[in-house]
Amino acid sequence: MKLAWDVLGMECTVSWPLHILFTSSVLKKYNSLFKFLLRVKRVQMSLQRAWAQQMSLKCVERVDERLGALWNLRNRMAFLIDNFQYYLQVNVLESQYSILLAKIEDTKDFEVVCLAHDAFLSTIQEHAFLHLRLIYCGLDEIFGLSLQLCTLLSYGGLQLTDRDFSQA
Repeated sequence: MKLAWDVLGMECTVSWPLHILFTSSVLKKYNSLFKFLLRVKRVQMSLQRAWAQQMSLKCVERVDERLGALWNLRNRMAFLIDNFQYYLQVNVLESQYSILLAKIEDTKDFEVVCLAHDAFLSTIQEHAFLHLRLIYCGLDEIFGLSLQLCTLLSYGGLQLTDRDFSQA
């Protein structure tokens, strides 16, 4: 079953003369990238919300040691997702955008701009692992497990059974 988040995408109409640079295949690549980055941010925010909930529960009562293990897992997942999001933002998006701008500023040839833009988009997809199926599937699995953990933790551990802990 797909959630609304899974089908949310980006759509835009490109008018003349930008349609030469932003073709339908380029827009599909941007949409794919948008969906991926949105998923990363959604997972990151869910893990941060779970942390905020953890801090509010810390004062309430002694935490079951099994629940403590889940909170430790949340911390590790948050570390991974925060660092991955930082890598995407700084090492991929910002650095490639700077390279693209430098190439555009250095030329007056439209073909060079088109080639620079294609290289920009391809490099971002490559460095975000969108074309490496094995890595992409692994990341998608981590994202899904992180969201499941956040859902589990949103119960606050108050009604969790041994079966819930064995599934986590």
